[in-house]
Amino acid sequence: MKQLTPFKIALIYFLFGILWILLSDLVLEFFIRNPVALKHWQTYKGSFFILLTALMLYGLIKRYSHEIGRSDQALRNHLRFMNTLIDTIPAPVFHKDRNGIYQGCNQVFSSRILGLPKERIIGRSIRELGEVIPADLAAIYHAQDLDMMREPGTRFYEAQVKCADGIRRE
Repeated sequence: MKQLTPFKIALIYFLFGILWILLSDLVLEFFIRNPVALKHWQTYKGSFFILLTALMLYGLIKRYSHEIGRSDQALRNHLRFMNTLIDTIPAPVFHKDRNGIYQGCNQVFSSRILGLPKERIIGRSIRELGEVIPADLAAIYHAQDLDMMREPGTRFYEAQVKCADGIRRE
């Protein structure tokens, strides 16, 4: 098993259960001829099956959650690296989702351009940042965002920006 998935765990449980039912009944019937004793052994067999499958599921789920934990840690490390990389770029950088909500930005954009901490930018739209982005500039930026969504790709456009110091720059 290279990588466990919920489907693989269920399949392993299913196959183990089928094999247990078929083989354990054959073994008990071969060794125990008395119907009363067979009934008791069937109960023991069922209890043992529950114990075995509980242990098996515990091990499989533990392994699966460990794999998820490793993947999660790798993603966190990659995200930390990407955020550090973006923060070291000396030009303002930001990205938004399809609804125009800021998903991330670098330190230059947050402090020098908007004059806000990243936490007050991420999760908000241009219109929600009206205290630092004038309406006329917000309309230009929004039009550019819509154009980007219609025709995805890399865009470079020049427009005025009101910086944190209150000065509009080209």
